[in-house]
Amino acid sequence: MIRVAILFLKDALRDRVSLFWGVAFPVFLMVVFGLIWGGGGGEVKIPVYIYDVGGQMGRSLAEALNSAFDVKLVESISDPETFVVKKTAEERRPVTLVVVNRSVTVYSTSTIWGNIVHGYLRGVAYDRYLRGGFSAPYAEVPNATRPESVQITGIAMVNFTNSTSLELPLSVAVRFNNKTGIEVVLQNLNITMHVNESGAVWGGGAWPSQAVDLKIVGSDGGSLSLGALRVATALVLVVAMQAGVVGTAATLTSLITLGLNKRAALSRIRKYKVAAAATVSNFLFSLIGATAVIVVATFFRVDGLRLAATWQLWASYLLNFLFFAGIGLLMTNAVVFRKVRPASVVNAATALFLLFAFTTGYFMPLEILPRDLLNFALAMPTSYTMSFALAALQGGSPPLAMLAYPAAATAVAYAVGLAWAKLYAKP
Repeated sequence: MIRVAILFLKDALRDRVSLFWGVAFPVFLMVVFGLIWGGGGGEVKIPVYIYDVGGQMGRSLAEALNSAFDVKLVESISDPETFVVKKTAEERRPVTLVVVNRSVTVYSTSTIWGNIVHGYLRGVAYDRYLRGGFSAPYAEVPNATRPESVQITGIAMVNFTNSTSLELPLSVAVRFNNKTGIEVVLQNLNITMHVNESGAVWGGGAWPSQAVDLKIVGSDGGSLSLGALRVATALVLVVAMQAGVVGTAATLTSLITLGLNKRAALSRIRKYKVAAAATVSNFLFSLIGATAVIVVATFFRVDGLRLAATWQLWASYLLNFLFFAGIGLLMTNAVVFRKVRPASVVNAATALFLLFAFTTGYFMPLEILPRDLLNFALAMPTSYTMSFALAALQGGSPPLAMLAYPAAATAVAYAVGLAWAKLYAKP
């Protein structure tokens, strides 16, 4: 048994394909992701836009957030939701907007970044309160001498600087301990109130639990529906990527394995017709998978009819498919000239499309990528197609010019693949 095992090991060591997938490819991934995650770049600063309706709090709030986020002030906005959808399409990554209008509202196209900014803002306001930068207007409490609970509703003030403050809604319940003192209990904070001849007056403050509101933009169904919409959009476009590179490579390599490529050459059928036939057949087959994804997505609160009727999605779909089909055409050369086994080519095509899917925002949200990997993702044409389709589905109107770069990249990739792909080696 040991001798047989040694023979198998020697055979594997002589096989270049086995060495590549067993040794070289893992080392390659370690080098790439090691440089990305551990070699530099660091975390991405979340882009946060601030719009102050009154024009007094914006700069102070920007100073408080600038150390943790990439803060930009906005002069005027007609509709916050339209703004974040448009900016998300332009930057091809989620965008968060903070609107200050007496209270604070956070608008975001990302559940991840939206909640991070929302939590940070609540922490900043609470920190200002603990430092003594919190005050509240006096509010009279009727019937102060009676030992019963009273609800107080008013406006609390959080002072960010000496000259600017933020008005926050406040609603707390107080109860009377005795005829001379009132204890306010809210979130484990005890604030003492005092009683005078006219009754009790508000003499302290408490942290309002709803000081900062959060709204995830892009779907009427809320964050759950937005997540499902994003997943459905990504999977439809991934189907195009997979069919383009894996399907095309598998079709042509099987043609070569069966010897039909030589028969086609003897029949003087030009390789362009064969390549085009493989492309069209895989495109039609991919539509079955895309349709299945859309149908299943309807069970997760996604409007399947709207998804299917959005032409921006199908324009992105076609570009994704043709871009990877061009790569699939090139990969067939390995079978013809290098005598690589067809199964190995298909495996390589699968690894390639998965690498793109995981590193360009399809299978992994762009929000969790480090800076270098995010820059790589944003440079790929697939990030443009994803942003274009998703912006349209979220109610925006992405400019058609967004597809100029992916269309040019697709034309080059498919033209090169069609020109260089060889279906048979010359004798």
